[in-house]
Amino acid sequence: MEPSKLFDKLREYQILSVADLLQTKLRIPNYQRPYKWTTKNVADLLGDMENAIAESKKYSDGYEYRIGTVIVHEENGNNIVDGQQRCITLALLMLRLGFKEDIIPLVNSDLNYLSYANIRRNDHYINQWLNAHSHLCDELKNALKRIFKFVVLTVSDVSEAFQLFDSQNTRGKALYPHDLLKAYHLREMQNDVFDMHNAVLRWEAIHPDRIKALFERYLFPILKWANREKQVPFTVKEIDNYKGVAEQCPYPYAKRIRKSMPVFQLTESFCAGHDFFEMVDYYTRLTDFVQQRIDDYYKIVLKENLFESKNDKKSIEESEFENKSGKKILQDVFNKKGTKGFNYALELFECSVYCYYDKFHNLDRQVLNQFFVWAMMLRVDMQTLSRASVNCYAVGDADNKGYTNNIPIFLLIRQARIHTQLSELSLKTADPEDVEDTDWKELNGLLRVINGD
Repeated sequence: MEPSKLFDKLREYQILSVADLLQTKLRIPNYQRPYKWTTKNVADLLGDMENAIAESKKYSDGYEYRIGTVIVHEENGNNIVDGQQRCITLALLMLRLGFKEDIIPLVNSDLNYLSYANIRRNDHYINQWLNAHSHLCDELKNALKRIFKFVVLTVSDVSEAFQLFDSQNTRGKALYPHDLLKAYHLREMQNDVFDMHNAVLRWEAIHPDRIKALFERYLFPILKWANREKQVPFTVKEIDNYKGVAEQCPYPYAKRIRKSMPVFQLTESFCAGHDFFEMVDYYTRLTDFVQQRIDDYYKIVLKENLFESKNDKKSIEESEFENKSGKKILQDVFNKKGTKGFNYALELFECSVYCYYDKFHNLDRQVLNQFFVWAMMLRVDMQTLSRASVNCYAVGDADNKGYTNNIPIFLLIRQARIHTQLSELSLKTADPEDVEDTDWKELNGLLRVINGD
């Protein structure tokens, strides 16, 4: 939905002073990230406010300073969807300035330990700043009532709130689709407060960047490619793929899924609520395991085959194998120009191994060789390799005649009954004389050795 159309759906649009807004009953929903503003963020905000107060003195009356936008979702109270970092910081400032009425419930919300640690640090900084700017305290207190204003947008649907939020250009960190999934699955658990609390603690124990990368790099691309669908960016529009099966769903397929939990498969659904958090935790740990096994594979391949593929017999120092990751050595040897396309091909290989291990819990060396040849031949085939090319290749785009191997690997993994079926693939490498791009002749040589050509 376009942001302009979202405004038509707003139930309420207000301009409120900071004091008026923060002395209302605002809540921070469970799906919100921890409070993470640094003292630098706080210093920037206080500096902006100091400058605005100075600017206001140039006008006789009516001067206002828009300090930000707050998006509120009305559900059992006013839940802050966007603006919590700024609101908590300003609430701390108000407490230090002596605002006592309705003591800003926001700061007393059921926040996690990380939020409280940051609150303590920033509160200490605010206290120091006010001591150094004591001449400004009365003016600040007055400005919070009269000059500093929030644009407050109220919506009734949380997904619309997120879409609206995503269109704003604010200093705060944007919510991601997986944040909305967190909110959705917590609501599915609302009858078990203890379980909800544990789910939030486990979620917050994983760095947000890791969760983001998990969905964007592994879970979502593999799901799409296994269905022979081209990957699209993982946005709020795609979160239905991970809403799972509701506990009360009466369909036979739902009963089967409920019986299978908590055994997860990338290409299959799961039970909504608790099992979503179990799934994220499981695949975060699986990622670490598979990435280490892949790096071991890179080193084995290089040690066993590299020298046979080099006519000049130049070797890599043994210390490199000990001190560098296998992936880094591979990049140093074959990707001397540092092209993104080489890394795209490696990501494709790693996704295929991830999908294969997820289904069979097996890392058959022959199968890994097949996947490596399949993925890296895409780099050899293409003069310019983009993510769009990877997308077409992953689904076995039959219309593209430029591929040496036009095989939908992810679909084959999904359809395979036993793991050895994947070792039966018939793959090709390029004749050395046919490799037009000289940068990849050496890589093709390695692939020919691995493939037994």
